[in-house]
Amino acid sequence: MVDWRGLGAKVMTGGVGFLSGRIQENTLEPKTLFKAGKGPKVVEVLGTGIVDCGEYIPSAALVTSALDVTNPQNPRPILSHLKEFQEPGRVVYQHRAMWGPITPFGQHRGLLDETRLTFLLPEFVSPPESGYRTIRLMTGLYDCRVEPVYDLGVPRHSSGQWWWHEEDIALNFPDAGYEELGENEKRSRELTIQLGVVVAMSDGELHDTEGHKIKEWMTKTLATYLDKPREEAKAAYNKALRYAFTEGKKGDLAYPDIVRELNKLTDKPQRYDAIELCYDVLAADGVAATNELEIVRQIAEAMELNYDEIEKIRDRSIVSLSTGAEDASAIDAMLNIDPSWSETKAKKHIGKEWQKWNHRIATLPAGEERDQAQLMADRLAEARKRYG
Repeated sequence: MVDWRGLGAKVMTGGVGFLSGRIQENTLEPKTLFKAGKGPKVVEVLGTGIVDCGEYIPSAALVTSALDVTNPQNPRPILSHLKEFQEPGRVVYQHRAMWGPITPFGQHRGLLDETRLTFLLPEFVSPPESGYRTIRLMTGLYDCRVEPVYDLGVPRHSSGQWWWHEEDIALNFPDAGYEELGENEKRSRELTIQLGVVVAMSDGELHDTEGHKIKEWMTKTLATYLDKPREEAKAAYNKALRYAFTEGKKGDLAYPDIVRELNKLTDKPQRYDAIELCYDVLAADGVAATNELEIVRQIAEAMELNYDEIEKIRDRSIVSLSTGAEDASAIDAMLNIDPSWSETKAKKHIGKEWQKWNHRIATLPAGEERDQAQLMADRLAEARKRYG
């Protein structure tokens, strides 16, 4: 195998076979959950051709990581604010996509047309500093039987690697980078922890599963710090957790002041991180309580974020949850129906959601995801009956 750490070229492609790669800027297409014409900017890793490793690989995966190489002598990680685009156990950017089997010589598996392999959403990541940054995207095709090991965006072990592509691109980041945030970043994470506790204690108790989700988030976040700053941040996060729990028990912990301060201190990427934690806490016990759903909806609205991306995070979190007795108010909260809406507005929202989930049923293969989409469609059918 070729060690592709430190190759240092602007564009470098290689490996066994004839698969070629390149990157390009684009806009995420409307077939996703984003509305037509309103998709975020995306940097795509594209590939075309075949891969031939001379042996049968039952399952392979593409893994893309990223580094800020504006200063080539000091490459630094890129942080991701969406859980599905994170290195395991850390908030560092990584995108993984399944390739499937690789067949031996003479039975090539490949891509006839240029196809998106993986991608990065600049709106939902943070480099160390703002402005124009040189970002290196590195993509490897791996044998899933030999998991690649990454450390803050850098591949440390690649014995199962069969192909790679790395390429630099200049991107403009208008929001402050994570090294520029300083004390604001630490404070914003303390506030995020407090929001997690607000959601968890909406029923008056901090349950073990909810506390575990909050601590899991703290651990992932701390993994991006060096030794001394990590210990300082850990102490601050634990203090924030204790404070929130104490205030929550007294009934004195409310989200409006927390969100107001968070909006003032942070740019949008950090707020997506906070709302994702809220939904993770909501889903921790497998049951969607009406009060939890309503408070997370209110928090999301107060954060002034892209509605379609919030909807995507919500759908991913709640789709498999139970609503206990499946009562009408719980179903409405799960379907994001505001109780203050008129009947006409509620019916319009139900119709939009019905189209979305039925499209998923029609396009997803048989399995858990399609079953979950069917469950959401059934709930929408029940709501449509009630609203006429």
